[in-house]
Amino acid sequence: MKKNYEQTAVEILSAIGGKDNIVSVMHCATRLRFKLKDESLPSAENIKKIDGIVGSQMVAGQLQIIVGSHVSKVYAELCRLGNFEQAPAIDENLDAPKEKLTVKTAFNNAMKYVAGSMSELIPVMVACSMIRVIKTLLGSTIFGLIADDSNFAVLADIVYNGFFSFMPVFIACAAAKRRGMNQFMGLLMGAILVVPAFTALAGTDFTVFGIPCVVTNYGSTVVPALLCVWIMSYVEKFFKKYIPDSVAYTFVPLLTLLVMLPVGLCLLAPLGAIIGDYISLGLDGFSRLTGALGTAVMGGLWQFLVMTGMHGAIGNVVMANFFSTGIDPFIMVAWTAARWAVIGISLGALLRMKGKKNRSTNIGMLLGATVGGVSEPVLFGICVRFRKTMAALFLGGFVGALYAALTHTVVNAMGGGGMFTILCFAGGDLSNTINGVITCLLSTLVAALITFFFGFSKEEATEGGNIA
Repeated sequence: MKKNYEQTAVEILSAIGGKDNIVSVMHCATRLRFKLKDESLPSAENIKKIDGIVGSQMVAGQLQIIVGSHVSKVYAELCRLGNFEQAPAIDENLDAPKEKLTVKTAFNNAMKYVAGSMSELIPVMVACSMIRVIKTLLGSTIFGLIADDSNFAVLADIVYNGFFSFMPVFIACAAAKRRGMNQFMGLLMGAILVVPAFTALAGTDFTVFGIPCVVTNYGSTVVPALLCVWIMSYVEKFFKKYIPDSVAYTFVPLLTLLVMLPVGLCLLAPLGAIIGDYISLGLDGFSRLTGALGTAVMGGLWQFLVMTGMHGAIGNVVMANFFSTGIDPFIMVAWTAARWAVIGISLGALLRMKGKKNRSTNIGMLLGATVGGVSEPVLFGICVRFRKTMAALFLGGFVGALYAALTHTVVNAMGGGGMFTILCFAGGDLSNTINGVITCLLSTLVAALITFFFGFSKEEATEGGNIA
C-alpha cells in the first residue's frame, strides 16, 4: 500500500497551526522536529489521529512528531509545501543534555562508539553475505545450478573474503569518522594491522622502536582497530592543539603515527585481540551453560529489551563477535526469531482488527515489519497498547528460537532486515537453511495465532480499539 506523504504533510501542517507558525523544521532518523512561534497551537490528540503518526512530544522547546522510518519523505513534502529549506538528517540524540562523566556514561559512550562504527559497515556486510548466500543456494549443496569451482563461486568467495579478511581496515575507517578525526589516518592504522609484511612476522622476535611486539594476524578482528582508532583520535587532537597551523599539515599526521605505532602495535592491538577472544569465549560459554532454553528465553525477551533500549550493549558485543567469527548459534538466532514474531503480530492484528482505519494502519505496519524491517510501530502501536499481544511477542520468539536451538541452527550471514533476515541462515549446509526457514515460520505462526485469538477483546478489535 503506497503511502500519501503529501497528505500526511498537509495534515501535520494543519495540526500544528500552519506553516506560518513554524520557525524552523528539521528531522532525525524517525522524527520531525519543529521550532514554533506559538507552542500552544498544536494538539497532541489531533497529531496522533494522523495516519502513520505514532505520537508527539515537546522537548526543550521543540515539538517532535514521531513519524518512523519514512520521516525523510514526509519531511521533503513538508519543506515543499511550506517553502522551507531542506537540511540533512541530524543526530537522533542531538537534544540530549551533556552527561556528567561516570562509569555508566563512559560505558554508554563506549557502546555508542562501537555501535556507530559497526552500523556503517552493516550494508557492506549484508551485500557480501548475500553474494555468499546466492553462491550457496546455486551450488551443489542446494539447487546444483553451478559448480563449486565455477567462476561465480570463486568470485563470491573473493568478495566475501574481501570484507572479512580486511575487517580492521573497514572498522578503522568507520571508527575514525565516528571520532571526527582524519579518516585516512584511521584507514592507515587499520591497514597496518593486516598488511602481509606485518602479519608474516607472527612468531618472530619483532620490536617497534625497541619495544617487543607480539605480532598476530588481525584479519577478521574488530576490537583491535576500534581500540587503536579511539586512542589515535586523542593523540591527533593533542597535536592539532599544540602544533602551529603553518606546519600542522606535515607534523600532525607524522607525530600521530609515530606515537601510535608502538602504542597500537605493542599494546592496543594485542589487548584488543585478547578482549575479542574473551568475548567469543564468554558468549560460547553462556550458550553452552543455558543450552536450548537460554536461546529460547532470549528469543522471547529480545523485543522487550528493544522496547527498553537494553538490547544495545548486548547487540554490540554479539555483532563484534559475529564480525570476527562469521557465525552465531545463540543471540543472533534468538533475535531473528523475535523479529519474525513481530511480523506475526502485525499479521494477526491485520486479520483480526476491523475497520478501514485499523486495516490501513495494520497494512502499513505489516509492510514496515516485513519489507522495511521496522519493528517499533508494531511494538509501540500494538504491543504496548494492547497488552495481551505481549504474550504473542514472547511466545513467538520463544518457540522459534527453541526450535533453532534444538536443531543446532546457526546464523551464517547478515540477511538484511524484515523478511530478508530469513536469508541469514543460508551460507552453510542445506539442513541449516531449512531449519532456519522453519524457525522464522514457527515464530510468525505462533505470534499470529495468539494475536488473532487472544490479543484483543471484542471491543478492541473494532474501530473502538483504534491503533492510530
